[in-house]
Amino acid sequence: MGHNAHLGVNKVRALGRSDMGTDEGSSQRFRHDLRQPLAAASLLLEGVSHMPALDSVAVARLREAQRQVYSALDMLRAEEVAEQAPRVVEMGEAIADDVSGGASVCQVRLVRRRPAYVLVEPVGLVRAARNVVDNAVHAATSTPGDARVRVTIDRWRDDAVMRVDDSGPGFGHVAPRSGHGLVSVRRFAERWGGDLVFGRSPLGGARVELRLPLAVAWQAGEVS
Repeated sequence: MGHNAHLGVNKVRALGRSDMGTDEGSSQRFRHDLRQPLAAASLLLEGVSHMPALDSVAVARLREAQRQVYSALDMLRAEEVAEQAPRVVEMGEAIADDVSGGASVCQVRLVRRRPAYVLVEPVGLVRAARNVVDNAVHAATSTPGDARVRVTIDRWRDDAVMRVDDSGPGFGHVAPRSGHGLVSVRRFAERWGGDLVFGRSPLGGARVELRLPLAVAWQAGEVS
């Protein structure tokens, strides 16, 4: 499984750099089109790996498959870093591909209440959103019942807010995913003048809010 997956990652790299030629626009479209199915596969593997009927061997294989999916996603984003300097983006639009392709074992819904523009590195924003949503899916699928995750994009005072609610048991009852926790998300938020806020979700589980200054605050010089 691991060998074949590595071949798959190498094939993705080859397609992105060779078969697509030197056309930068084509390469960007290729990576964009590939991210959504990979993100959906990641959520599906996360949910399936927590099914109680699976034995330890099956779980290990699923975890390895998920690790390879993450490697492919990270490789795609790493190639975009040099192309994407900090710029103003609409938060919901930037993360839509990664969080709206939910898995059958967990309902992942994206709600965009009001446009929320932020000045960030787009790749870093997507990675932070994926970490928060992955933890929410992990929590929601850790207990029996209808697993739900809701991602809401809105504005609150001078902040753009990505609010992630889950139907899991809440903080203190399930550990964040190893290696994909919320520490890096907090660092990302603080780097751009924002914060990570925790609370109780109306869905019954945890609520995590990624708050970043609205772009107008940056332009006015209100955030150092």
